[in-house]
Amino acid sequence: MLWCVLLGCLASLLASLWLLVLKKSRQYLNGKRHWLPVRLMAAGMLVGVIAIFYPEIVGNGKNIITALIHYEFDTTKAAILLALKICTVAIVFGVGTVGGALTPSLTIGSVFGFLFSAALTQMGVPGEHAIAYSLVGMAAFFTTAANAPITSLVLVVEFTMAGQMMFPLIIGVLVSYGTARLTKAQSMYHDSLAFGPRSTFDKPLAQVQLQDVARKDPPVVHPLDKFGTIASMLIKNPAQPIFVTSPAGKYLGSVEAEDVAAFARNKELAQAVLAMDVLRNDMPTLPADMHLPEALGIFSRPHCGESLALVNPDNDHLLGVVNKTDLYLVLSEIMRREKLQ
Repeated sequence: MLWCVLLGCLASLLASLWLLVLKKSRQYLNGKRHWLPVRLMAAGMLVGVIAIFYPEIVGNGKNIITALIHYEFDTTKAAILLALKICTVAIVFGVGTVGGALTPSLTIGSVFGFLFSAALTQMGVPGEHAIAYSLVGMAAFFTTAANAPITSLVLVVEFTMAGQMMFPLIIGVLVSYGTARLTKAQSMYHDSLAFGPRSTFDKPLAQVQLQDVARKDPPVVHPLDKFGTIASMLIKNPAQPIFVTSPAGKYLGSVEAEDVAAFARNKELAQAVLAMDVLRNDMPTLPADMHLPEALGIFSRPHCGESLALVNPDNDHLLGVVNKTDLYLVLSEIMRREKLQ
């Protein structure tokens, strides 16, 4: 238990150092856009040259972890691979290539845990504990790198099927998470979440209106449209109502799939039904300048449905459609960004 506490702390500090290396590499390597092809070429050539001598560094790291489990690496080679993996990931991450940092963080953590086990062996600690500490190092390193302790536990257990390691994994993850909070380490996704492209999500919650998050061009029919037109609209848009508007665009009501199901079984009735015959005009509408919390209050009413019409508050013209699921997603993203900032 005490060795897992120490490993969790050391893995967290190494992860913080690795995050700093990633940040600096992006700062110094991701410069002017017109040099991007040159940077990509240079990064690819450098990784290719290194891979000639150490092919284990390429890929998602599965080959390295497998070799560690089967004791195919000695301590020296493991240390070299650890340094090379950190450097190569920093280079390709810094220049802006596609590849990600999730699986490399798991690999780096497992190699660090292997080296930790080797150090304990040199100190005279008995037992075959290389695999155990590799798993704890993997979980602890990823916890700080991604700021996701629960995800770290789930990933490691799912990847390795080592459910019997849950207790030492929890120790390493908790210590790593606590160390990361004390050192104020920011996850590898922090910059992209907090300082990514400007969007509606970057506004304070109090300033976001429904017109910022509504879906444009909802399915629309007119009052005199026949059943065939309504049915084809419902087939194309099975998860939301069809809105009925006047030729000038004024919202009149909506048509649900259940409203026309009975007519679909009677050919003669279907030919006679018009949109104005089956529209509902008792469903609430959402003004474009309404804020998100107020809209959620309307959606919480009984029999309100999953989608409501967005209208211009001045003339009742249909502007779009607001889905309840979209509102929850937007609220979640805004609250996450405000917490990060």
